Amino acid sequence: MRLHLNGKGARYTKMHRPQKLVYTEEFGSIAEAMKREKHIKRLNHRQKLGLAKSQTRLKQHRRKAKIHRDSAQM
Repeated sequence: MRLHLNGKGARYTKMHRPQKLVYTEEFGSIAEAMKREKHIKRLNHRQKLGLAKSQTRLKQHRRKAKIHRDSAQM
């Protein structure tokens, strides 16, 4: 993300700076990541929004679970 904000990396992000990171995935190789990126780019707008919202809900769930675990340990 830092590279993109500094105008390095993909040509598209040199012209269109990222505003907010809403979705991430981790991969074992660049080839796997590029294959997934190609798949995501073929999704329509509604599908991409659903993908971003699903990760937001997962993060919120994990945050609540951590708070619950932390309070249970006290």
